[in-house]
Amino acid sequence: MKGFSIIRTAAAIAVVAGAAGVVGAVSGAGPGASAASADRTADIVAIQNTQACYGRAQDVVYRNYANKSRAEREGVAAFGQCFTPGADVTITVHGTKVLDHASSIRAWTQFVYQFGHANGITSTRHLLGNIEVKLTGPDSAVVYSSGITPHFVGQGAGARHPAIDWIIGNYRGVVHRINGRWLITSFRINADEFAQASVTYPLGVSNGSGNIGFPDPSASTVFASTGSARR
Repeated sequence: MKGFSIIRTAAAIAVVAGAAGVVGAVSGAGPGASAASADRTADIVAIQNTQACYGRAQDVVYRNYANKSRAEREGVAAFGQCFTPGADVTITVHGTKVLDHASSIRAWTQFVYQFGHANGITSTRHLLGNIEVKLTGPDSAVVYSSGITPHFVGQGAGARHPAIDWIIGNYRGVVHRINGRWLITSFRINADEFAQASVTYPLGVSNGSGNIGFPDPSASTVFASTGSARR
């Protein structure tokens, strides 16, 4: 994957947004789609949830900026809950210019970490909504969404100029049912608008601790008192 270096504001493009609020419309392909959709509520909900999963996985990588191996390990695991290992991810700006692309989830996770670390990002909150699912077959669909993401800047080079970089984006994912799970096989991220605001952090910047939700911290947390992992 080719590398690139951009200033924080434009660079935050690569962050790509997405987590939380899952609400959307559903459309089908061809006559009788409404009836088919009514019978596929579970599929539609599972497909919608891939967008929240994507956003949370992004946040997992960024919050672990201080620990590269943990960021990559937990990031790959988090993305693996909603992407195939060889999923293709492409980033564009204003719908045309391709900024970068990854041909696997491991490569994408590494890119996200490197981008965030280089630009002083300590954490993000990917907020996706306006989700629409288009069913294209019994085991295939396209999911559309849009979102806004604050990128909190305050470590490394960013410590000199703490800020929040805001990005508005929209997303298109091709999903397939594989072994009973709806997974993204191709994902396009398009960045629309960028804004930056200088800030202060009265309680200090995040250090990546305090995870209580995604991925399940109980699966990997080692307790010092017992020296054993809780499973």
